[in-house]
Amino acid sequence: MLDQWKKAQDKTYLSSLSIGTNGDGAELWVKHAINIIRLNVDAALFQEDQSYGFGIVARDASGKVLEAISVYHGGIYPAETIEAMGVKEALSWVKRNSWEDVEVETDSMFTVQAIRNNHTMSSVFGLIVKDLSVFTFLFKKC
Repeated sequence: MLDQWKKAQDKTYLSSLSIGTNGDGAELWVKHAINIIRLNVDAALFQEDQSYGFGIVARDASGKVLEAISVYHGGIYPAETIEAMGVKEALSWVKRNSWEDVEVETDSMFTVQAIRNNHTMSSVFGLIVKDLSVFTFLFKKC
């Protein structure tokens, strides 16, 4: 935890956290452009209940919450699969709302790297990532 805090304070440290945006990968919070909608996606596993969920929050440039959704399902999947499901739901939500200038953020570096990679993966995760790769071409900024 201390290591994460130190990295968050370090203005030179970058990791792939957001998808295709200016300042891509920055762990420090950066105020975004005036007309940008920022969606933050996070997933959770509930092993004891054999269930999972994810939440998505949409904020405007001032940080005001525009909308938020949460999804809960029974079943067990690997964490990266659930994170990818959350990102896919976020992109579906963007499409339903006809939002154009959007930044989608996730704390799953593995998911972001998989979307950016064009490798075929024979798994549920791989199928979701393939869908996400197609989705990202549908948006100007994603």
